[in-house]
Amino acid sequence: VRRGDDGLPTTRFHEAGRPEASLLATNLGKALVVGTGTAQVEPAPDGRAWLRAEIGPFALIACARQAGEAYRPLVFGSVAEARQAAAALEAVLRPGADADCQLYFNTQHFTR
Repeated sequence: VRRGDDGLPTTRFHEAGRPEASLLATNLGKALVVGTGTAQVEPAPDGRAWLRAEIGPFALIACARQAGEAYRPLVFGSVAEARQAAAALEAVLRPGADADCQLYFNTQHFTR
């Protein structure tokens, strides 16, 4: 995660064409099945924070979904708020061996 002068994340998002995006989604799914992902809180100098997940070789940044807009990192109002989200995310990333989990990737809308 790279930070700008304002302390907010400036890390660029990886853009991929349709074949690569489909392969990346498949590999992310395989990494999720292993169940060893972690979530880290990245504090900003102003007291806010964002959330990063590492799943196998993938480093992902939590984003809020805004229809029709480009993805931007979700900035939490405090480190404590981000830690709560990290705990919830880790429950998904490491659900336990007895969990009944299903993954669904819709690769039909990858346009590049």
